Formats: sequence, structure tokens, C-alpha cells
Amino acid sequence: METPYIFIGVIVAISLLVCVIGWIVWRLKFRKDRVKPEVKTNEEVDSAETFNARGNLYAHQKKYEEAKKEYQRALEVDPEFAKAHNNLGNVYFKQNLFEEAEWKYKKALELAPDYCDAHFNLGLLFNRQEKWNDAIWKFHQVLQLSPRDELAKRYIEAIKKKIDAKGVNSKL
Repeated sequence: METPYIFIGVIVAISLLVCVIGWIVWRLKFRKDRVKPEVKTNEEVDSAETFNARGNLYAHQKKYEEAKKEYQRALEVDPEFAKAHNNLGNVYFKQNLFEEAEWKYKKALELAPDYCDAHFNLGLLFNRQEKWNDAIWKFHQVLQLSPRDELAKRYIEAIKKKIDAKGVNSKL
């Protein structure tokens, strides 16, 4: 006679266990004070690198205003992102906004003193502004960082020829 009582006891225990588990699941599922998982928008998921890359695409397509916005968004995410400062400087350069370009190149170099592209771009800017001594100095800095940079060597030679042709005094 004990077997049916044991069987009934096991069934009651299992029933209680199922009820408790069901109650816990229901409680977790429908609790009012439960913290909802944060859903991030695409903008929040995008990184400074993503905005910078998007800016590069726009710049390549000569859509400078769109490129500028993307670089600025990259800098909002990471204000110390030297590449975005440099690339924004390139957009300003293309738009003949030379003071802004110079400021951005110098900011990139402040953040990353060995950033060869920013030295090179600043050299191009100085060349364009006919600040030839500054341009040559920048191209020499490029060569210190990248001794095989043939383009920097060619710019130095070309600038020296301009100086000779114009008879400008320089301390080269």
C-alpha cells in the first residue's frame, strides 16, 4: 500500500516544482520594473573609423560638404582621431580654405607627431601658399619619417627650382 502514496507524493512534488518554475518565468517575463535591453541606433554603433571612411568616399566623389560632415561626426565620436583631422584638412584644402586646412593638419600632428600624411599635406599647403621654406621643411620631415618617399624628394627639388627661378632668398 505504500507504493501508491510514494507515487502520489512524487507527483505532488513535481507539480509544485512546475508551478514554482512557471511562476518564476512569468515573474521575470512580465515584471514592470525589469530593465529593458538598450537598443542602439545605427549612428551609435558607427565608429569614428566608419565615419572617416564614409567621409573618404564622399571626398573621392568630390562631395566635399558631405565629406566634411562625416569627418566632423568622426571627431564627435573621437576628438583625438588624427586621421579625421587630417582628412578634414584635405577637404578644406580642396575648398581653398587654407587657414582651416592648416589648423586641421597641425591638430593632426599635435595628436600624432609622426603622422607622415599630415606632414606631407602641410607641405603641400605651404607650397600652394608659396611658403617655400616651410614647405621644404615639412617635406624634409616626411623624409625623416619615410626616407624612401620619392614624392617628397620630387617636391623638394621642384620647390628649389621655383626658388631659383624667382630669385627668392632662402635658407636652404
